[in-house]
Amino acid sequence: MRLVEAAHQRLSKHLREGDCAIDATIGNGGDTCLLARIVGTTGMVYGFDVQTAAILATREALQTMGLGAQVRLFERCHSEMTNLVETSVRAAVFNLGYLPKGDHSVTTKTESTLGGLNAACSLLAPGGVLSVIVYPGHPTGKVEAKAVINWVQALDRRVWTYEHHRPEARLKVPPEWLWVERRK
Repeated sequence: MRLVEAAHQRLSKHLREGDCAIDATIGNGGDTCLLARIVGTTGMVYGFDVQTAAILATREALQTMGLGAQVRLFERCHSEMTNLVETSVRAAVFNLGYLPKGDHSVTTKTESTLGGLNAACSLLAPGGVLSVIVYPGHPTGKVEAKAVINWVQALDRRVWTYEHHRPEARLKVPPEWLWVERRK
């Protein structure tokens, strides 16, 4: 099973209708659509991306699935989410790297990603989760993955638990998945 599929299964079990969630890196809308379907019309999903192409692709995917009403998209950096989200959330999803089928020279950056993770933590309700997939297979991703893993390992264990999933390598440098939960 791919890491994205495993993350989706876990998020599907964790979230409920009426919850609020964040997709910190909307990309082409896969995670956003999943979150919107789960939280339903009584919930809310806040989506962030700095690329216009990502906003347009996600908006189109949401419209195709009839899910746009419960989603607010922001063409802004995920590190700015605390300025735009005024409620606690049950989940925040980070799928780092570059936009699939987009400009691979535009990638998430370590500094803003760490800012986004800190912002997401400040918004997570007790029992809330972060799902973070890192891609160390390209130079920027390697630096970012190391920083994110170090960030997760440094979290206060009295408040946070985490799991670090490293699949068997089908790829030379496979992606890795971090699941972080705020204790209740």
